Amino acid sequence: MGGMRIRGFGVSGSGVGVGVKTTNEVKPPRWKLLAVMMGLPWLGVVALKVVPALDQYGYMATVAAIGAVLGSLLLGMVWLWSFSRLPWRKRLLGAGLVLLCGGLVASMVRKDGHMGDFLPQLAWRWQRVPGERLAPLAVRAAGAERYSFTTDEAGDSPQFLGKGGMNDSGGKELASDWPAQGVRELWRREVGLGWSGFAVAGDYAVTQEQRGEEEVTVAYHKVTGEPLWVHAEKARFEEAMGGIGPRATPTAYEGRVYAMGATGILVCLDGRTGALIWRRETLGDGGRKNLMWAMSCSPVVAGDKVIVTLGEGERTLAAYAVATGEPVWRSGPGRAGYGSPVLVQREIGAEVITVFADRVTGVDPATGEERWVWKEGFKGAPANVANPVFLSPGRVLVGIGYGVGTTMLRTEKGKAPEILWQSLKLKPKFTNPVVRGERVWGLDEGRLTCLDLSDGRALWRGASYGHGQMLGAGPVLVIQSERGEVVVVAASEVEETVVARIPALTSKTWNQPCLAGRYLLVRNDREAVCFELAEAAK
Repeated sequence: MGGMRIRGFGVSGSGVGVGVKTTNEVKPPRWKLLAVMMGLPWLGVVALKVVPALDQYGYMATVAAIGAVLGSLLLGMVWLWSFSRLPWRKRLLGAGLVLLCGGLVASMVRKDGHMGDFLPQLAWRWQRVPGERLAPLAVRAAGAERYSFTTDEAGDSPQFLGKGGMNDSGGKELASDWPAQGVRELWRREVGLGWSGFAVAGDYAVTQEQRGEEEVTVAYHKVTGEPLWVHAEKARFEEAMGGIGPRATPTAYEGRVYAMGATGILVCLDGRTGALIWRRETLGDGGRKNLMWAMSCSPVVAGDKVIVTLGEGERTLAAYAVATGEPVWRSGPGRAGYGSPVLVQREIGAEVITVFADRVTGVDPATGEERWVWKEGFKGAPANVANPVFLSPGRVLVGIGYGVGTTMLRTEKGKAPEILWQSLKLKPKFTNPVVRGERVWGLDEGRLTCLDLSDGRALWRGASYGHGQMLGAGPVLVIQSERGEVVVVAASEVEETVVARIPALTSKTWNQPCLAGRYLLVRNDREAVCFELAEAAK
């Protein structure tokens, strides 16, 4: 009958009818397909976590996670529109709800910079913006004669990474089990924006902050937190990824403080009063440009010279006279890195080792003459941040993040450096490592790692602390996690053992902690805290 199938024959009051079956049935939505499609983008994230061979690419985890979120949303919309089997009215309603929710969330949150793994740092729009409406610093007008300014006494930490820039205090002033005896908070105060750490000279704890349109160098009393003096410069650096304010830690030396601002202003101040002795706009020397993420070099003093890196231009390593600020010499390539020059003592005398954007050099601090340079085979990154570590006799440890890794060089005057080993097991993006004997501890893209310095072999790998900072303190490592917590870990070559956790700060922290005797000072771009640790028995 014309392609129709007869189901039955019946008689009713209206006559005789034939039943015909139609094939227009409604099929259920494909929910399992939705789960599969939205789950596919997360396979890369899972692989980075569980596949041992991909361990060295952990720095891609955030990129993979962001891609997975966006990919899941996109595939979810594709499913809704093309494969869901939902009625068109429901498809349109679903798409509208997704767009409405997305717009509502976007209108309620703002971005306050990024974490070290590029993850956006979000806050509610009605929350106070960090650094806004800071109360004026109530600085003492007199009384400097009552405070000591020393740089070579026990308990002083006069420069970035402590005495000698070694990132290890030794912990002689601390009780061997100081975490077990408790940690006492002495003071906590709001500070201005920036990623500067503290330099401690006697009673003075000096740092840099951004307060409104002024970049300031401030000295606080180490034990009370009371502001003792402040020096202000009309300067402000602001960048979406790295944030606002100065990046470098001041240097205290023989009664003076040397500080480099984010825009390249180098100042020399009286350590007791903060009075300006001289200033130098270093980027103006030769028409140099600032770096993308600003000047972040902590000055190093070598005898009668203060040495800093400059931005982009010709010869970006420079020495100035400590007495007057007048230029003495310039050296190096055309673009600086984000670390600081390191002054070391070798068998041939003093040497300044610096990691630039495209090379590592060792120069004579008296003349700026290059003794050696590692350029051929050097692999840099968008930002070379960690300082080099000198290990006698002639070895130099160079660590770089962004997937580059760590290299051990053997250096000698007049010769091309020899690569002893290279490892992808330690990629210190922002972090300076702690070295003792033939062991090095560092944050491998945020994960605590211990390597054997003789061959670069990884001894163990522990938990992730984000792109924070660390320092050595006797038998332990003090780790300032990126989220603000301070974690004390045993300096072991066997395994990770957490000794104590100190709830110090509660937001992004890129600032280097400072251990001055038994005083631990930490800060970020919002507040600073000083802790008193247990003292060694006398």
